[in-house]
Amino acid sequence: MPISGALMGTEGTMTDKARRIVGLVIAPLLIVIGSLLCLEGVGHGKMSEVFWVGPFLAIAGGLWLASDWFDL
Repeated sequence: MPISGALMGTEGTMTDKARRIVGLVIAPLLIVIGSLLCLEGVGHGKMSEVFWVGPFLAIAGGLWLASDWFDL
């Protein structure tokens, strides 16, 4: 039983269509947030504190979007 099913008392799993819809919403958000963190880091002149996470978020969002888009 998946953890979410155990917490909610159901045994349902996420369908492929639902997983793709969630991915198509979350992946662009990761890209935008990562890009904003990159721009913020560039604006401050150095990649310090939390701003180094931006490139990783942008790349992860792009890979997630590409995998859902091309159904890899």
